[in-house]
Amino acid sequence: MKRIGALLLAIGLLVSAGCGQRKTGGDGAAAAGPAGQDTPTQEEIFLPDPENEDFSIADVWFPRGEAFSLELPYLGLEGPLRVQSCDAQYQAGKVILSFAAAKDGKEQGYFAVLDYGARKSYLTQVNVPPACLMTKYVSREDYELDGAVIVYRDEPDAPDTEIYRYSPSKDAYRRVYSNLGQRNSYFTGSLADDYMAVVECGALGYSRSFSMIDAGLQARDLEQGPPDRDDKADADFATREFRRYQDGKWTGKRFTDTRLLRPEFCSDPTAVFAGTVYLKFRYPFYIGEYFRLGYANLYFRYDAGTDKLVPGIASFEMEAF
Repeated sequence: MKRIGALLLAIGLLVSAGCGQRKTGGDGAAAAGPAGQDTPTQEEIFLPDPENEDFSIADVWFPRGEAFSLELPYLGLEGPLRVQSCDAQYQAGKVILSFAAAKDGKEQGYFAVLDYGARKSYLTQVNVPPACLMTKYVSREDYELDGAVIVYRDEPDAPDTEIYRYSPSKDAYRRVYSNLGQRNSYFTGSLADDYMAVVECGALGYSRSFSMIDAGLQARDLEQGPPDRDDKADADFATREFRRYQDGKWTGKRFTDTRLLRPEFCSDPTAVFAGTVYLKFRYPFYIGEYFRLGYANLYFRYDAGTDKLVPGIASFEMEAF
C-alpha cells in the first residue's frame, strides 16, 4: 500500500484556490484531517496506482485541506510538489484530476486520468495557465470525443481552454483544441438603429439581429441624455458607453463586445444535429459590464482527418426575462 503526498479531491466545482474532499470508498464517511489541522499529512492520503489490482476506485481517500504536497511516482511525478488548487470528477470507474503543482519555484498545470477499470493511468501536462484549473469530462459513447477532457480556467475574463482526446493508437491524450493566445476569435457584436444588437460569427457566415428592448433594456438606458445625467440606473446597467442613440437612431461606431470571452459548459456539453454530435460552447454576451443580453453558441465537430475540433454551427439565445 502506497501512501502518497496530500491531494484534495472535489466532485464538482473548484472554489478559488482550495477544494473540499470527500471519502468515496469504504464506509462512505466524509474524510477530514486531525482536529485543528487544515493541511493533510502524508498518512491521510490514499491514491492507489490503478495497475495495483489489490485496490479499486473505492479505496481512493482524500481529506480536507487547501494547500498540500503531492507525489504520483507511478506517473513520473516525484515529489513533493506543492499543490495550490485542484479539481476532480468520478466517471465510470475513473478519477479525473486537474491540478497545479509547484516544484523548484515554477508552477505547472496537469490533468491525470486514473482508470481503475482498465488498470491504467495517464498524466498530461497542459498549457492552460495553472491558476484555478477546472475540468469537464465528455461522456458519450456515440461520439468520437467520448472520454475527452476539457481543461479551462475558472475565471470570468479568462478564455483559456484546451481539449484533449484519448488516442487508442497512441495510448495517450492528444490536444484537439486550444484557444490560448486568443481572445474571442469567433463572435463579434454591433449595434444598429431601433435599439437592435447584431451578433455575428464570421467563420460560419452567421448573423443574428435582435431587439435590446426585448432583451430587457429600456430606451432611456440607450438614448443620449443631458451631460450631467448620472442616476443609479446608469450604474446598474453600465450602458453609458453605448448611449449613442438619438430617437432610436444609432450614432456611434461599430463595437466589438470584449466581454464575449470565456465559453461556459453545460452539464452535458454535447448536442446532436442531423445525426452529427457536436461539442457545445456557450459564450455569454454582455452589453456594458453587467447586463447579459443572451448567449452565443458555437458547436464544434471533430474532424478525424486533422484530429482537431472545427466550428460547425453557430446560434444565439436571447436572455429570457
